[in-house]
Amino acid sequence: MRRQGKKIGVPFYALTKEELKQWYKDKLITTSGYLLSIKRITLPLGKNFTIPNVLSFCDEWEISKSAFYRAVNELRHKGYLDWEATQGIILKDSGKIISIPAEDKCPARGIVSHERDTDSHERDTDSHERDTDSHERDNDIYIDRARAQRNIDIYREEQSCVEEPRTRTHKQTPLAEPKNLEEEEPEEDFSTIAPNINQSLHCQPISLAKTIVPPPQVEVKTTSTFDPKLENLVSLLDKGELKDLPLEEKKQLANYLMGEQIKLYRKSGYILATSPNDINTDFLRYVAWKDLKQPSDLGWARNTVLSYERDMTKWGQLVALVEGWQTVTPEEVAATASARIAARRGGKEDLQIAIQSSIDAYKEIKNNPFRRKA
Repeated sequence: MRRQGKKIGVPFYALTKEELKQWYKDKLITTSGYLLSIKRITLPLGKNFTIPNVLSFCDEWEISKSAFYRAVNELRHKGYLDWEATQGIILKDSGKIISIPAEDKCPARGIVSHERDTDSHERDTDSHERDTDSHERDNDIYIDRARAQRNIDIYREEQSCVEEPRTRTHKQTPLAEPKNLEEEEPEEDFSTIAPNINQSLHCQPISLAKTIVPPPQVEVKTTSTFDPKLENLVSLLDKGELKDLPLEEKKQLANYLMGEQIKLYRKSGYILATSPNDINTDFLRYVAWKDLKQPSDLGWARNTVLSYERDMTKWGQLVALVEGWQTVTPEEVAATASARIAARRGGKEDLQIAIQSSIDAYKEIKNNPFRRKA
Protein backbone atom coordinates (compact mmCIF):
# COMPACT_ATOMS: atom_id res chain seq x y z
CA MET A 1 0.00 0.00 0.00
CA ARG A 2 1.06 3.39 -0.71
CA ARG A 3 2.03 5.08 2.45
CA GLN A 4 -0.05 8.14 3.16
CA GLY A 5 0.78 10.78 5.70
CA LYS A 6 -0.53 14.04 6.88
CA LYS A 7 1.39 17.29 6.69
CA ILE A 8 2.28 18.57 10.07
CA GLY A 9 2.28 22.33 10.43
CA VAL A 10 0.77 25.39 12.02
CA PRO A 11 -2.03 27.16 10.19
CA PHE A 12 -1.04 30.64 9.00
CA TYR A 13 -3.43 33.57 9.22
CA ALA A 14 -2.59 36.79 7.45
CA LEU A 15 -2.75 40.04 9.40
CA THR A 16 -5.82 41.97 8.41
CA LYS A 17 -6.31 45.67 7.95
CA GLU A 18 -8.83 45.87 10.80
CA GLU A 19 -6.49 44.14 13.27
CA LEU A 20 -3.64 46.47 12.34
CA LYS A 21 -5.84 49.53 12.79
CA GLN A 22 -6.94 48.28 16.18
CA TRP A 23 -3.35 47.75 17.30
CA TYR A 24 -2.47 51.31 16.30
CA LYS A 25 -5.61 52.66 17.93
CA ASP A 26 -4.72 50.83 21.18
CA LYS A 27 -1.15 52.28 20.94
CA LEU A 28 0.43 48.85 20.69
CA ILE A 29 2.65 50.05 17.83
CA THR A 30 4.11 53.41 16.91
CA THR A 31 3.25 55.32 13.78
CA SER A 32 6.54 54.22 12.17
CA GLY A 33 5.81 50.57 12.83
CA TYR A 34 2.23 51.07 11.71
CA LEU A 35 3.34 52.56 8.41
CA LEU A 36 5.88 49.79 7.85
CA SER A 37 3.23 47.15 8.62
CA ILE A 38 0.82 48.75 6.15
CA LYS A 39 3.43 48.42 3.43
CA ARG A 40 4.08 44.78 4.34
CA ILE A 41 0.45 43.66 4.26
CA THR A 42 -0.45 45.72 1.19
CA LEU A 43 2.32 44.87 -1.28
CA PRO A 44 4.73 41.99 -1.86
CA LEU A 45 8.24 42.35 -0.49
CA GLY A 46 10.47 44.57 -2.63
CA LYS A 47 7.65 46.48 -4.31
CA ASN A 48 7.51 50.24 -4.09
CA PHE A 49 4.57 51.62 -2.16
CA THR A 50 3.07 54.60 -4.01
CA ILE A 51 0.73 56.94 -2.15
CA PRO A 52 -0.83 59.28 -4.75
CA ASN A 53 -2.92 61.22 -2.26
CA VAL A 54 -1.46 61.61 1.23
CA LEU A 55 -4.62 63.15 2.68
CA SER A 56 -6.82 60.27 1.50
CA PHE A 57 -4.29 57.72 2.72
CA CYS A 58 -4.18 59.32 6.18
CA ASP A 59 -7.97 59.39 6.35
CA GLU A 60 -8.21 55.74 5.33
CA TRP A 61 -5.68 54.51 7.89
CA GLU A 62 -6.63 57.06 10.58
CA ILE A 63 -3.24 58.78 10.77
CA SER A 64 -2.67 62.49 11.13
CA LYS A 65 -0.72 64.08 8.30
CA SER A 66 2.00 65.44 10.59
CA ALA A 67 2.46 62.01 12.25
CA PHE A 68 2.71 60.45 8.78
CA TYR A 69 5.60 62.67 7.72
CA ARG A 70 7.37 62.20 11.06
CA ALA A 71 7.12 58.42 10.64
CA VAL A 72 8.43 58.55 7.06
CA ASN A 73 11.45 60.58 8.14
CA GLU A 74 12.11 58.25 11.06
CA LEU A 75 12.01 55.17 8.83
CA ARG A 76 14.40 56.79 6.39
CA HIS A 77 16.72 57.85 9.20
CA LYS A 78 16.82 54.31 10.61
CA GLY A 79 17.40 52.77 7.19
CA TYR A 80 14.12 50.96 6.67
CA LEU A 81 12.75 53.00 3.79
CA ASP A 82 13.64 55.69 1.31
CA TRP A 83 11.02 58.02 -0.06
CA GLU A 84 10.66 60.51 -2.86
CA ALA A 85 7.97 62.99 -3.86
CA THR A 86 7.13 62.97 -7.56
CA GLN A 87 3.55 62.11 -8.41
CA GLY A 88 2.76 61.63 -4.75
CA ILE A 89 4.82 59.85 -2.10
CA ILE A 90 6.76 56.73 -3.10
CA LEU A 91 8.03 54.50 -0.27
CA LYS A 92 10.68 52.03 -1.33
CA ASP A 93 13.14 49.74 0.38
CA SER A 94 16.38 51.51 1.12
CA GLY A 95 18.62 48.53 0.44
CA LYS A 96 20.56 49.17 3.62
CA ILE A 97 21.56 46.25 5.82
CA ILE A 98 20.59 46.83 9.42
CA SER A 99 23.29 45.19 11.49
CA ILE A 100 22.75 44.01 15.04
CA PRO A 101 25.76 44.39 17.39
CA ALA A 102 27.31 41.05 18.31
CA GLU A 103 27.42 41.83 22.01
CA ASP A 104 23.65 42.26 22.13
CA LYS A 105 22.38 38.80 22.98
CA CYS A 106 18.83 37.61 23.04
CA PRO A 107 17.35 37.65 26.51
CA ALA A 108 17.02 34.37 28.35
CA ARG A 109 13.73 32.58 28.42
CA GLY A 110 11.32 34.09 30.90
CA ILE A 111 13.08 37.47 31.20
CA VAL A 112 11.11 40.54 30.37
CA SER A 113 13.45 42.20 27.90
CA HIS A 114 11.58 45.44 27.59
CA GLU A 115 11.14 46.44 31.19
CA ARG A 116 13.27 49.51 30.61
CA ASP A 117 10.95 50.48 27.76
CA THR A 118 7.95 50.97 30.00
CA ASP A 119 5.30 52.89 28.24
CA SER A 120 7.85 54.29 25.79
CA HIS A 121 5.14 55.28 23.38
CA GLU A 122 2.90 57.17 25.73
CA ARG A 123 4.35 60.39 24.39
CA ASP A 124 2.82 59.46 21.03
CA THR A 125 -0.67 59.41 22.54
CA ASP A 126 -3.34 60.35 20.14
CA SER A 127 -0.99 62.25 17.85
CA HIS A 128 -3.68 62.25 15.24
CA GLU A 129 -6.28 63.56 17.68
CA ARG A 130 -4.31 66.67 18.58
CA ASP A 131 -4.07 67.53 14.89
CA THR A 132 -7.81 68.07 14.66
CA ASP A 133 -8.57 69.02 11.10
CA SER A 134 -5.65 71.45 11.15
CA HIS A 135 -4.21 69.95 7.99
CA GLU A 136 -7.36 69.60 6.00
CA ARG A 137 -6.47 72.80 4.24
CA ASP A 138 -3.17 71.26 3.09
CA ASN A 139 -3.14 69.72 -0.34
CA ASP A 140 -1.00 66.82 -1.41
CA ILE A 141 2.72 67.44 -1.29
CA TYR A 142 3.15 67.01 -5.02
CA ILE A 143 0.41 69.65 -5.60
CA ASP A 144 2.28 72.06 -3.33
CA ARG A 145 5.53 71.41 -5.16
CA ALA A 146 3.83 71.89 -8.53
CA ARG A 147 2.29 75.17 -7.39
CA ALA A 148 5.65 76.47 -6.12
CA GLN A 149 7.36 75.46 -9.35
CA ARG A 150 4.61 77.14 -11.38
CA ASN A 151 5.07 80.38 -9.43
CA ILE A 152 8.83 80.24 -10.08
CA ASP A 153 8.24 79.70 -13.81
CA ILE A 154 5.82 82.64 -13.96
CA TYR A 155 8.32 84.88 -12.18
CA ARG A 156 11.14 83.89 -14.54
CA GLU A 157 8.89 84.48 -17.55
CA GLU A 158 8.01 87.95 -16.28
CA GLN A 159 11.67 88.73 -15.67
CA SER A 160 12.63 87.61 -19.19
CA CYS A 161 9.98 89.89 -20.70
CA VAL A 162 11.51 92.97 -19.13
CA GLU A 163 14.16 94.22 -21.53
CA GLU A 164 15.73 96.64 -19.07
CA PRO A 165 14.72 98.20 -15.73
CA ARG A 166 12.92 101.49 -16.08
CA THR A 167 14.32 104.45 -14.25
CA ARG A 168 12.77 107.77 -13.29
CA THR A 169 15.90 109.84 -12.85
CA HIS A 170 16.89 112.96 -14.74
CA LYS A 171 20.00 113.19 -16.80
CA GLN A 172 22.80 114.78 -14.84
CA THR A 173 25.44 117.12 -16.12
CA PRO A 174 28.82 115.32 -16.11
CA LEU A 175 30.88 116.39 -13.15
CA ALA A 176 34.04 118.33 -13.74
CA GLU A 177 37.25 117.29 -12.09
CA PRO A 178 37.77 119.07 -8.77
CA LYS A 179 40.00 122.04 -8.94
CA ASN A 180 43.11 122.11 -6.82
CA LEU A 181 42.81 125.26 -4.72
CA GLU A 182 46.43 125.04 -3.66
CA GLU A 183 47.66 125.77 -7.18
CA GLU A 184 48.51 129.39 -7.80
CA GLU A 185 45.99 131.04 -10.12
CA PRO A 186 47.16 133.58 -12.72
CA GLU A 187 46.16 137.20 -12.40
CA GLU A 188 43.09 138.11 -14.42
CA ASP A 189 42.15 141.34 -16.12
CA PHE A 190 38.96 142.48 -14.40
CA SER A 191 38.35 145.13 -17.03
CA THR A 192 36.95 142.43 -19.29
CA ILE A 193 34.06 141.83 -16.92
CA ALA A 194 32.19 145.04 -17.86
CA PRO A 195 31.32 143.94 -21.45
CA ASN A 196 30.20 140.58 -20.12
CA ILE A 197 27.82 142.33 -17.69
CA ASN A 198 26.41 144.47 -20.49
CA GLN A 199 25.69 141.31 -22.44
CA SER A 200 24.01 139.73 -19.41
CA LEU A 201 21.42 142.55 -19.40
CA HIS A 202 19.96 141.16 -22.61
CA CYS A 203 20.04 137.44 -21.87
CA GLN A 204 18.45 135.82 -18.86
CA PRO A 205 19.67 132.19 -19.20
CA ILE A 206 23.10 131.58 -17.73
CA SER A 207 25.33 129.10 -19.54
CA LEU A 208 28.30 127.67 -17.78
CA ALA A 209 31.49 125.83 -18.00
CA LYS A 210 31.76 124.47 -14.49
CA THR A 211 29.76 122.05 -12.43
CA ILE A 212 29.61 121.46 -8.72
CA VAL A 213 30.66 118.15 -7.22
CA PRO A 214 27.93 116.83 -4.86
CA PRO A 215 28.81 116.10 -1.24
CA PRO A 216 30.55 112.70 -1.16
CA GLN A 217 28.99 111.59 2.14
CA VAL A 218 25.41 111.57 0.82
CA GLU A 219 23.95 108.13 0.10
CA VAL A 220 20.31 107.99 -0.97
CA LYS A 221 18.36 104.76 -1.32
CA THR A 222 16.46 105.47 -4.50
CA THR A 223 14.08 103.14 -6.31
CA SER A 224 15.75 102.52 -9.68
CA THR A 225 13.66 99.62 -10.96
CA PHE A 226 10.16 99.70 -12.31
CA ASP A 227 7.58 99.84 -9.51
CA PRO A 228 3.94 99.38 -10.62
CA LYS A 229 2.52 101.02 -7.49
CA LEU A 230 4.71 104.11 -7.79
CA GLU A 231 4.14 104.26 -11.55
CA ASN A 232 0.42 104.41 -10.87
CA LEU A 233 1.00 107.39 -8.53
CA VAL A 234 3.17 109.06 -11.18
CA SER A 235 0.38 108.64 -13.73
CA LEU A 236 -2.12 110.24 -11.36
CA LEU A 237 0.33 113.06 -10.66
CA ASP A 238 0.80 113.72 -14.39
CA LYS A 239 -2.98 113.89 -14.86
CA GLY A 240 -3.35 116.32 -11.96
CA GLU A 241 -5.50 113.85 -9.99
CA LEU A 242 -2.99 113.38 -7.15
CA LYS A 243 -3.05 116.30 -4.74
CA ASP A 244 -1.26 115.02 -1.66
CA LEU A 245 0.10 111.89 0.05
CA PRO A 246 1.14 110.86 3.56
CA LEU A 247 4.65 111.99 4.42
CA GLU A 248 6.38 108.60 4.05
CA GLU A 249 4.68 107.82 0.74
CA LYS A 250 5.52 111.31 -0.50
CA LYS A 251 9.20 110.76 0.36
CA GLN A 252 9.18 107.41 -1.41
CA LEU A 253 7.59 108.88 -4.54
CA ALA A 254 10.01 111.82 -4.50
CA ASN A 255 13.01 109.49 -4.39
CA TYR A 256 11.50 107.44 -7.20
CA LEU A 257 11.17 110.52 -9.42
CA MET A 258 14.12 112.75 -8.46
CA GLY A 259 16.31 110.85 -6.00
CA GLU A 260 19.53 111.82 -7.78
CA GLN A 261 18.64 115.51 -7.60
CA ILE A 262 17.60 115.38 -3.94
CA LYS A 263 20.91 113.96 -2.77
CA LEU A 264 22.72 116.93 -4.35
CA TYR A 265 21.19 119.52 -2.05
CA ARG A 266 19.91 117.39 0.88
CA LYS A 267 22.44 115.78 3.24
CA SER A 268 19.88 113.21 4.39
CA GLY A 269 18.81 112.43 0.83
CA TYR A 270 15.10 112.89 1.62
CA ILE A 271 12.73 115.79 1.13
CA LEU A 272 11.13 117.57 4.10
CA ALA A 273 13.86 116.43 6.50
CA THR A 274 13.52 118.25 9.83
CA SER A 275 17.22 118.97 10.41
CA PRO A 276 17.84 122.73 10.04
CA ASN A 277 21.22 122.18 8.34
CA ASP A 278 20.05 119.45 5.97
CA ILE A 279 19.80 121.78 2.93
CA ASN A 280 23.08 122.81 1.31
CA THR A 281 23.84 126.46 2.09
CA ASP A 282 25.22 127.15 -1.40
CA PHE A 283 21.95 125.92 -2.86
CA LEU A 284 19.99 128.30 -0.62
CA ARG A 285 22.22 131.16 -1.80
CA TYR A 286 21.52 130.19 -5.38
CA VAL A 287 17.75 130.12 -4.78
CA ALA A 288 17.93 133.60 -3.22
CA TRP A 289 20.06 134.98 -6.06
CA LYS A 290 17.86 133.31 -8.68
CA ASP A 291 14.76 135.22 -7.61
CA LEU A 292 16.54 138.34 -6.23
CA LYS A 293 13.50 139.20 -4.13
CA GLN A 294 15.49 138.42 -1.01
CA PRO A 295 19.09 138.15 -2.29
CA SER A 296 20.67 137.70 1.15
CA ASP A 297 17.84 136.06 3.10
CA LEU A 298 18.65 132.36 3.39
CA GLY A 299 15.60 131.81 5.61
CA TRP A 300 13.35 132.96 2.80
CA ALA A 301 15.18 130.65 0.38
CA ARG A 302 14.76 127.70 2.79
CA ASN A 303 11.01 128.34 3.06
CA THR A 304 10.82 128.48 -0.73
CA VAL A 305 12.54 125.10 -1.07
CA LEU A 306 10.27 123.56 1.58
CA SER A 307 7.17 124.86 -0.17
CA TYR A 308 8.36 123.27 -3.43
CA GLU A 309 8.93 119.96 -1.62
CA ARG A 310 5.46 119.97 -0.03
CA ASP A 311 3.65 120.79 -3.27
CA MET A 312 4.08 117.81 -5.61
CA THR A 313 3.00 119.92 -8.60
CA LYS A 314 6.15 122.06 -8.10
CA TRP A 315 8.62 119.19 -8.06
CA GLY A 316 9.51 119.96 -11.66
CA GLN A 317 10.48 123.51 -10.68
CA LEU A 318 12.55 122.13 -7.82
CA VAL A 319 14.46 119.85 -10.19
CA ALA A 320 15.06 122.81 -12.52
CA LEU A 321 16.50 124.80 -9.59
CA VAL A 322 18.87 121.99 -8.63
CA GLU A 323 20.07 121.47 -12.18
CA GLY A 324 20.50 125.21 -12.64
CA TRP A 325 22.51 125.38 -9.42
CA GLN A 326 24.78 122.64 -10.73
CA THR A 327 25.56 124.64 -13.88
CA VAL A 328 26.27 128.07 -12.36
CA THR A 329 29.54 129.18 -10.74
CA PRO A 330 29.52 131.54 -7.73
CA GLU A 331 31.33 134.14 -9.86
CA GLU A 332 28.58 134.23 -12.46
CA VAL A 333 25.90 134.35 -9.81
CA ALA A 334 27.45 137.39 -8.12
CA ALA A 335 28.05 139.27 -11.40
CA THR A 336 24.59 138.52 -12.79
CA ALA A 337 22.89 139.48 -9.53
CA SER A 338 24.54 142.90 -9.48
CA ALA A 339 23.76 143.49 -13.15
CA ARG A 340 20.08 142.66 -12.68
CA ILE A 341 19.82 145.02 -9.71
CA ALA A 342 21.31 147.78 -11.84
CA ALA A 343 18.93 147.02 -14.70
CA ARG A 344 15.95 147.33 -12.38
CA ARG A 345 17.13 150.66 -11.03
CA GLY A 346 18.04 152.06 -14.45
CA GLY A 347 20.58 154.72 -15.28
CA LYS A 348 24.17 154.62 -16.51
CA GLU A 349 25.66 155.66 -13.19
CA ASP A 350 23.89 152.81 -11.42
CA LEU A 351 25.12 150.45 -14.12
CA GLN A 352 28.73 151.56 -13.60
CA ILE A 353 28.28 151.15 -9.85
CA ALA A 354 26.90 147.67 -10.47
CA ILE A 355 29.85 146.82 -12.70
CA GLN A 356 32.33 147.94 -10.08
CA SER A 357 30.47 146.11 -7.33
CA SER A 358 30.47 142.98 -9.48
CA ILE A 359 34.23 143.26 -9.92
CA ASP A 360 34.64 143.67 -6.16
CA ALA A 361 32.36 140.73 -5.54
CA TYR A 362 34.35 138.66 -8.01
CA LYS A 363 37.58 139.49 -6.20
CA GLU A 364 35.99 138.53 -2.92
CA ILE A 365 34.82 135.24 -4.34
CA LYS A 366 38.30 134.56 -5.61
CA ASN A 367 39.38 134.78 -1.97
CA ASN A 368 36.91 131.95 -1.26
CA PRO A 369 33.99 133.32 0.80
CA PHE A 370 31.36 131.51 -1.35
CA ARG A 371 33.41 129.09 -3.40
CA ARG A 372 32.06 125.55 -3.31
CA LYS A 373 34.72 123.00 -2.53
CA ALA A 374 34.94 119.83 -4.58
